[in-house]
Amino acid sequence: MYRKAIVLLTLAIGLTVLSSAATLYTVSLDTSPLIGHPAEPFSINFQLNDGSGTGDGNNTAAIDAFDFGGGSATPGTTLVGGASGDLLSAIKITDSGFLNLFTQGFVPGAQLRFSLLLSANGDTGGTPDQFSFAILDSSGFELPYLSVFNAALVINIQDASHDIEFAGTDPSASPFGGGDPILMDPPEVSSSVPEPASGLLIVLGSISILLSHRRSLRP
Repeated sequence: MYRKAIVLLTLAIGLTVLSSAATLYTVSLDTSPLIGHPAEPFSINFQLNDGSGTGDGNNTAAIDAFDFGGGSATPGTTLVGGASGDLLSAIKITDSGFLNLFTQGFVPGAQLRFSLLLSANGDTGGTPDQFSFAILDSSGFELPYLSVFNAALVINIQDASHDIEFAGTDPSASPFGGGDPILMDPPEVSSSVPEPASGLLIVLGSISILLSHRRSLRP
């Protein structure tokens, strides 16, 4: 029953992505300034929040292919709204609520790298859905970023397009978790528009990852 539910859920999410214009991003970030910093432990935070405020579920983010550059994910996730998955397999976030949030701890290595497949369905009312990525310190607050949204990466979802902002940390501000300011450059972001067949392979690959992860948890 669990396997069937996962397959159906992932396919439903995949169809949401494939039914719209979607962009595949590769995001990489130098995380070496975090190694041994007093503000540890650190967490990765993803959000996909609904601009209309109605939780219409019209956009989805699929995040996978994590590479911690010698670091690792730590156990335990915080999931709010339409968020599911973990850093060891794949993450899916749908804007089924106003706030849709994923957080999980990690031990930083030299680099953090991941893939993001993000749909592009515009919202009514003039306020776009928004995806964001940030690193949190031990206090649970974001690192001080040079961004009005206090995030390393922000993507506002317009009709069939994305408006992207990325930022480094503020060299004049110390993190809430303590220690000196953390000097981190903005993430490097590359993008492509996947063919429908490629998008389907991504969805099917996510199913395989989730099922394999489920099997690994069995005693």
